[in-house]
Amino acid sequence: MARKKKFSAGRVLVSLIVALSMLLVTGCGAPVEEAKEYMKKGDDLSVRLKSYTDEAKYDAVAIAAQFGVQLAATGEVDYKTAAAEGKNQISKLIRDGRKAKEEYEKILELKDVEDYKNYAELRIKAIDSSIATLEGVSDLLTEIEETTDKPADVAEAWLKENPKVIGELAKSVAYWTEAEVTKRKKNLEGTEQ
Repeated sequence: MARKKKFSAGRVLVSLIVALSMLLVTGCGAPVEEAKEYMKKGDDLSVRLKSYTDEAKYDAVAIAAQFGVQLAATGEVDYKTAAAEGKNQISKLIRDGRKAKEEYEKILELKDVEDYKNYAELRIKAIDSSIATLEGVSDLLTEIEETTDKPADVAEAWLKENPKVIGELAKSVAYWTEAEVTKRKKNLEGTEQ
């Protein structure tokens, strides 16, 4: 005689719990995958911003030079046009930096991705400091556009009046560096820079 299996409420409940547990376990990678995606987008958007502050290190005038504004007297240069173009490039960098920051902020909303959150926080600080630096350099370029004085003299006076910009540049370099160290040590995936 064949036995009929009884389905008790207990067995059904245990089966549901096991099935639910398996779904939860397989879904655990989702926040990490999201964090990687946001990190890659943020890294891609901020790579140019990071390169400008890395190359200039602690010299705001060097940033201006990267935008084509050489402040020493080196022959015939249309400083006003060069300054305007530099400001235009800075605006694009700042826009990309803000978009990158939005991607990193998405990481901060995820659960169970502490290493990615730490990285994102450092990148956000680096972006904020880089933007503050670039806004300062943009102000310098505006002064160059609006003056008849030698650009080198304007820059020298501006630097004396704006030491906070140099401080922001130093902070941005430190944050970019610390973020890269964190990325390497924690073996985080994203875009290599």
